[in-house]
Amino acid sequence: MAIKTAGQYRESLKDIKPTAYILGEKVDKVHEHPLIKHMIAGVAKTYEMENDLEGSKYLVAKSDLIDEDVSRFVRFYKSPEDLLAKVRMLRFLSHQIGTCYMRCTGMDAMNSIGIEAYNCDQKYGTSYWERLQEFVKYVQRNDLVVFSGVTDVKGNRMLRPSEQKDPDMYLHVVDRNNDGIVVRGQRFTRPVRSVPTGDSLCQPERCAKVTKTTPSRSLFPRMLRELSTFTAGGHWK
Repeated sequence: MAIKTAGQYRESLKDIKPTAYILGEKVDKVHEHPLIKHMIAGVAKTYEMENDLEGSKYLVAKSDLIDEDVSRFVRFYKSPEDLLAKVRMLRFLSHQIGTCYMRCTGMDAMNSIGIEAYNCDQKYGTSYWERLQEFVKYVQRNDLVVFSGVTDVKGNRMLRPSEQKDPDMYLHVVDRNNDGIVVRGQRFTRPVRSVPTGDSLCQPERCAKVTKTTPSRSLFPRMLRELSTFTAGGHWK
């Protein structure tokens, strides 16, 4: 199932059960909420266009990872032509969809993480690039919606991350073990409303000088089937 239909996308949302608050009230079926439905419709339209004769010219390309046609939203950029094709795709979709289609930040985050994962492996002999490719293969085979958590909550913006009264105002590493790292903290996606429309999170992380008083930071992809807390127009929970 390298290319989903709009109907399959909508059905897949029923399997995702985020903890969500909208206008201060907890919502169980987020994808059915009237403030979210038009966002779901925007994403569903991208799937419709992937299966459209004209739309597929812009939205679909061959993946060298799984040797199948996949959505350009979940494909690595490999050349200047891929970047131009991305622009043509977004321009085409902007003429078809009257709202944000939510999938752009995940696409860009996946690619930026790929660059740094590869560079990290070359410098330190790690295996992040190989692991990331396995993640992307899974995303491509299931034609998932990937979004990106790009903005820290920040808390008191007069203070540095290590000076915050609540350290979870910034995403930070709290433990390391044989399986990898454990992180805590709060992040906004960009756009924040994309959370209930998606399947997976790519979490790009800023580079920061690590000192005894600065929380260490890392760069990693994170699969997120059970979505983290989402709040729209209300209070963070």
